Amino acid sequence: MDILAPSFFMITLNRLREYLLTRPWGVLMNPISLARIFELVDIEKATKANTIQRAKIGSEVKLLDKQTSTISRITLTEPENSNPNLGKISYLSLLGSELLGVVPGEKISVGILGRAVNFQVLGIKDTQLDSRR
Repeated sequence: MDILAPSFFMITLNRLREYLLTRPWGVLMNPISLARIFELVDIEKATKANTIQRAKIGSEVKLLDKQTSTISRITLTEPENSNPNLGKISYLSLLGSELLGVVPGEKISVGILGRAVNFQVLGIKDTQLDSRR
């Protein structure tokens, strides 16, 4: 493999981007960001009768990646249940923490390695409601 080939760098960059976006435990996250995440989780737990569909732990979020124009579905989970290969993303990951509390149509941006990675929320489905039926 020619490491000077542009495709090698793009593949490596894409793998690093995916890793930093989806891994749990707040990679590179500061204490203020963690406090904001925990506050959002507490607010969502305290609000039972919410008429607006907001992303929360257990929600399946349909996302448009603005850089690659790809659509994906991910489920926000507790850190111990995360498995990015299966589309289960911890709410403590960089991407997961930005998704907490968003509504369909909202745009989010995640900073990775000094660059913004932009997404648009296309839809939210409460998977906890589906499992109760």
